Amino acid sequence: MQCPFCSKTILDNSTSCPYCGQLVRRVVKDEPTNLPSQVQSVAVPANAVKKAESTQLSGSDQANKEIKKRHWQRWFFYGLLILLFLGAIGVIVKIYNENSKLLVTLSETSINLEKNKKDLTTTKLSLTEKENKLKEVIVNLSEKERILQESNKNLEQAQQELTSKTEEFQKILDEQKTNVEVLKQCKLDLTTTEANIYSLIIKFGVGVSNKDLLRIPLADANLDGKDTDGDGLSDEVEEALGTDKMKKDTNGNGYNDKQEILGGYDPINKGKLPIDQVFASKQKGKILLQVEAHNEAWYINPKDSKRYFLGKPADGYRAMKTINFSSKK
Repeated sequence: MQCPFCSKTILDNSTSCPYCGQLVRRVVKDEPTNLPSQVQSVAVPANAVKKAESTQLSGSDQANKEIKKRHWQRWFFYGLLILLFLGAIGVIVKIYNENSKLLVTLSETSINLEKNKKDLTTTKLSLTEKENKLKEVIVNLSEKERILQESNKNLEQAQQELTSKTEEFQKILDEQKTNVEVLKQCKLDLTTTEANIYSLIIKFGVGVSNKDLLRIPLADANLDGKDTDGDGLSDEVEEALGTDKMKKDTNGNGYNDKQEILGGYDPINKGKLPIDQVFASKQKGKILLQVEAHNEAWYINPKDSKRYFLGKPADGYRAMKTINFSSKK
């Protein structure tokens, strides 16, 4: 109950307030009233209950002890609640921190897992490419082995053919040895013949000027040989004709030297050559020596009245064999 003087809480069976010292008593009203029966605290004046103080002093000390005890119990309970509350907060904070760490770890693990998945995918692709390349290498190797086997077979066949041809070649060499001896004897005979031909060309050759030589048409025969400019006339023939052996078209009119001179045109100057069939006919069967040049020999064929290049007297035998006293019309 509460003290009616200081309004502090005191024990229900207290007769005086331990805080303000005022006397209180419990009065039980047995008279019938409109209110329910209850215990009421009524203040009693100090002069009326002075005698009761001495008798109630021990009860007041007991009440003070009980109040202090309850105060201590209350504060202990409050402290215990505070400790429990702080402990709960600490536990919650610890759980929150642990959960935060777990979330961070989980997030990092997820990121690493995604990265590892990407790396694994890349590795799989790379491995697949390498497997494909390995298959190609194996196929190429098989093909090369097949080619090598074929090459070995071909090599064996070639070796057999080479052995056979070597034997044949040895036979040919043996035959050539005999032919060489025959050739030596032929060369001796040929040297004598060439000397005789040279002597005949010099003996029966008639000197002719370049001007008169141009009056006789040129035969398309014995014009081959080393041809620097590729115009169809050998360098030796061009020296005899006076054309430039370094140019296909000496006069630069769009036609090469051989086309012009065989067509009756002057390959050096513009215009036609002074062909004289009457003069050419008179020279049939003669060997003309180009005295204004290097003594090149020309043979006038009786069949076509054309001049055939014999070259220098020393080359006359070879040229006369190709002409064989006939013409290419």
